[in-house]
Amino acid sequence: ITSESGLAVSGAMVSIEGVVVNMQTGPDGSFKFSGLRPGKSRILVRKLGFAPTEERVTIIAGTETRVILVLRPRATQLAELSVIGTRGDLDERRDRLADVPGAVALVESEDIERSRQANLKDVLGLVPGVYVQPRFGAADESQISIRGSGLRSNFHARGTNLLVNGMPYRNADGFTDFESLDLLTTEAIEVYKGGNALRYGGSTLGGAINMETKTGYTARPLAIVSEGGSQGLFKGQLSSGMTRGGFDYYASYSRTSLDGFRDWSSQARDRLNAHVGVVLSPSTDLRTFYFYANVNE
Repeated sequence: ITSESGLAVSGAMVSIEGVVVNMQTGPDGSFKFSGLRPGKSRILVRKLGFAPTEERVTIIAGTETRVILVLRPRATQLAELSVIGTRGDLDERRDRLADVPGAVALVESEDIERSRQANLKDVLGLVPGVYVQPRFGAADESQISIRGSGLRSNFHARGTNLLVNGMPYRNADGFTDFESLDLLTTEAIEVYKGGNALRYGGSTLGGAINMETKTGYTARPLAIVSEGGSQGLFKGQLSSGMTRGGFDYYASYSRTSLDGFRDWSSQARDRLNAHVGVVLSPSTDLRTFYFYANVNE
């Protein structure tokens, strides 16, 4: 993949019609697919700052087909844009938050994976200006305060806006229940402090927390997580995410259980999470999220 000037284009997303796995071009602009079915197929190349390019190719069994595609620059204006679905999502989030003229924070996937991932305190406890206190143990229900807002509120979130993929996650009166949220399915968490959260509405003066879930583009085809600890702590997850053409999905089942350090303090949670997306056009995605939780305390 090259530009009009002949320079190699790295980091371009290359997809082939009928192939589940996408590829990114290397530093020299090259990419390689193997094990393709013989016949005619369509190659599509996308890169931010360039117009999408596609070409029809004929694949012959037992031979190597070389393709050279040229990307043409195209100006892209970004304003209030939330992108879901590429390996470069995290870099785009960093750039977007860097343009906010105020206090924001980004908890990345590596930070989430290194934590216990039992409740929001595990992943937000070290974010400056954010106070999270669960009611007990690994409980999901927590008291959340950003820069002192909502300190007198009870457990569950009032005064701060909790969002999933940019969509409000709360009841009509502002009450938020955390039981269905699963940190094992979370790709990154954005924290907007104080007035920087007004982009999500005028009632979010205390701040906003936006949780971005994994998609078929950012998840592995098959992943198994198993953790154990003292007091009978167990956390397990089976998940899968894939893409096919303009369709992608991510599905997860997880179980968390904890005996606790005293009698009658055991907890158990079974969660199902799903994220399905369909690309209708280069500027339009249709996405559906499903959360289910069975909680015993």
